[in-house]
Amino acid sequence: MLSFAIPPPVLGFSLVGPIFLAAIAAAAGGLFMQRAYLLLQLVRMGKPANRFDDLPKRVEMEGTVVLGQRKLLQRLGPGLMHAFIFWGFVILLTTIVEAIGEIFTRTFAIPLVGRTAWLGLIQDIFAILVLIGVEMAVFIRKVQRPERFKGSHLEEADFILLMIMGIIVTLLGLNATRISLGINESPASWTPLSTLISKAFNVMPHGTVSTFESVFLWAHVVLIFGFLAYIPHSKHLHIFASEPNVFFTKTKPRGKLEKLDIDMEKLEQGDVRLGAAHVDDLTWKEILDTYSCTECGRCQNVCPAWSTGKPLSPKLLIMNLRDQVFDEGPAIVKARQTGVLQRLLLASPKEMLSRVFRRASGDGEPDRTPLNPNVVEDEVIWDCVTCGACMQECPVNIEHVDHIVDLTESLGGSPSPARRLGGGTGGARPGGRPGARVPLLGGLRWVLR
Repeated sequence: MLSFAIPPPVLGFSLVGPIFLAAIAAAAGGLFMQRAYLLLQLVRMGKPANRFDDLPKRVEMEGTVVLGQRKLLQRLGPGLMHAFIFWGFVILLTTIVEAIGEIFTRTFAIPLVGRTAWLGLIQDIFAILVLIGVEMAVFIRKVQRPERFKGSHLEEADFILLMIMGIIVTLLGLNATRISLGINESPASWTPLSTLISKAFNVMPHGTVSTFESVFLWAHVVLIFGFLAYIPHSKHLHIFASEPNVFFTKTKPRGKLEKLDIDMEKLEQGDVRLGAAHVDDLTWKEILDTYSCTECGRCQNVCPAWSTGKPLSPKLLIMNLRDQVFDEGPAIVKARQTGVLQRLLLASPKEMLSRVFRRASGDGEPDRTPLNPNVVEDEVIWDCVTCGACMQECPVNIEHVDHIVDLTESLGGSPSPARRLGGGTGGARPGGRPGARVPLLGGLRWVLR
């Protein structure tokens, strides 16, 4: 059976290997960049939002929320599961560099640190932790089945876990065969798991082990580039979007809402749209929020409306808005780019330069579907009590309340008295649906003093 495998001297360590690598990288990179460009354009479609102030605070949040996994570790079991996988992939970026380098030269090692014992030990430990994290994730999703996952894309999550498992298994197989061949980067005594697995290969002929090493190497590389190409097209876009989303979180108190600057003359003429009536009325940060949703359901789990049987699920609201961004956004972006290009061709050089850095807008844009009630129902909006529990719990700092407030403003009212628009329009009741919040207080004894 093994005689049909392409031997390492042909595939891995001659010009054939680098050429094959270049082809894989070009295909995966092209798919990634094409999708990344669209995602960036969809973000630029959103309305402006100032999120570039208070830089030290934003850097601090990246350290604690992203690298430190602070919010996730508030629940120890699921938190450790995610932290093992996240931290593992950060550390194992070094193994990706090593695998790609080994395609060019069999004895490749990262300069300065590549042959150190401590790097091999850390890589082995975190490979084990990632496998433990994947097993914990499978147990939570398939055995415990918590209510917070209701409505999430669990099948796609299973596929991601399978890809992660494949990446780690091929990595360990690659390390084990290299130890058996005597070409391992770090001392074998410092890589206990890889050394243990290598014993299975020690009894095989040298040529067979060499073939296994080539198979593990290329399987590992193909899985990594496949993962890179797949993620931006999947519901697990948060793997790349959550880091900037945390960075651009509001640094002001969570309950502080943005001030409405309304030109009353334009409002009377009907030239001003309040809130988020359509998908391109969302701010760029709100669109980035939709990319970042992990569908973990922590926000849904703590929402008082959902807990009392109301239809409001902060998670499903963000997911529905994300689907709408992807459904209508590309057509809006294309129409705007066409309009901008036509105006650029007729503009002076000065006007041309200014338009390049201006938020895109264009004529002849496609019809838009109203977000309310077509995407988010009335009852969902008015059930929100703006307590901010969802935002407090969200591990990637999605600002659910801002979405809901903007949706209510588009109806002429707000669930917050601080932003109530005097009477409202279209039959919406500012301050919430009559009686919507009373059941949340059921069972409490009130004593007036």
